[in-house]
Amino acid sequence: MKKALSPWYVIGLAYSSLFVFGLADNGRGPIFPDLLREFSLSDSQGGLFFFVASTAALVNNLLLFGLMERKGAYWILRVYSLAQALGLVLVGWAPTYTLVLIGCFLFGTSFGGLGISHNVLVSEAAPESRRRQLLAGLHSTYGVASLAVPLFVTVMYHLGFSWRAVSFSLALGPLAVFLASFKINGEEYNAPIESSEGKALSRPWKMALVYSLIATGYVVAEIGLSSRLALLVRRDWGYEVDTANLLVSGFFLGLFIGRIVFAFVPIKYSDSKILALSGCASLIAFSLGLLHHPLWLALTGLTMSMFYPVVFAMVKHETGRYSGYVTSWCFTVQALGLMLMHIVMGALSDQFGLARALWIGPLCLAFSLLVLLVKPKFQPNFPS
Repeated sequence: MKKALSPWYVIGLAYSSLFVFGLADNGRGPIFPDLLREFSLSDSQGGLFFFVASTAALVNNLLLFGLMERKGAYWILRVYSLAQALGLVLVGWAPTYTLVLIGCFLFGTSFGGLGISHNVLVSEAAPESRRRQLLAGLHSTYGVASLAVPLFVTVMYHLGFSWRAVSFSLALGPLAVFLASFKINGEEYNAPIESSEGKALSRPWKMALVYSLIATGYVVAEIGLSSRLALLVRRDWGYEVDTANLLVSGFFLGLFIGRIVFAFVPIKYSDSKILALSGCASLIAFSLGLLHHPLWLALTGLTMSMFYPVVFAMVKHETGRYSGYVTSWCFTVQALGLMLMHIVMGALSDQFGLARALWIGPLCLAFSLLVLLVKPKFQPNFPS
């Protein structure tokens, strides 16, 4: 049996895994216009590129709880990293769009598993005194990847590589994580999700649905914008690929800066007030970007940045021991929302143009704010 190494190796592996996952996840937007061109796809056909991955994520989320109980977080990290790498390789190699979609499905299965395993592994391996800081740093890692990937794609294109080469190169990261995972004995970090709590938490489904709808409205707006921003400015505004990717970088830079501030600077406002301010500012910036100039769309990253982490801080604070149950609902409903968004946005783009289809984003932000407004009517007294 391999001797277990320092827990810092496990923490570093989780950080690395989330970073390369962020690169791959957000790398799909910048290469999307060239994929459409090569396969001569309509917007609705191209929407399947995202829709299939979201469908796989939804299916996986429904099955993941039992799998995590049986196999544990370290096994999930290893196997799902390999699935992610193989999916990206298949996307880059595929001679037909059908095979591209199969690669997307394989890639999509990694979404939920990796997200949960990162958090579990860092929580298990981190010293208790530094756990909160290390978890905050973990989520900032995704922001760094989101910021870096448009610049990475731009450099690849300047060097003469195609979108296929970009997909191959993005596969190297999860493959490296998969290989590095064999350096240690991961069984001691294979802490499963407690099943006793999950079986007892079948009652507060109405409140779980409320939080899920708040989070999903935001996620649909963010992913809808980030995945289509490069296509929008290249097609509707006539920008070159470099400028388009710089705008995408600006969007992710705003997300990163806002979340770093939230992680390290105390904010005195309540969670509900922060969500209301973030949601309203994002709604305004998103709308101005669609009506006037795409620079507002890049700024939307900053206004959106605090919304998502504050939702889950609110879940933990307000639902106590039910937080695991509520969080699992959030991820499942999000996967369903993203699945529907990609197919609907593709169909609307074909009929009315991408700029009009992207109004799904402001509408979903308004929906999240509306649910936030009525949330107190569903708020029970959760035990701690």
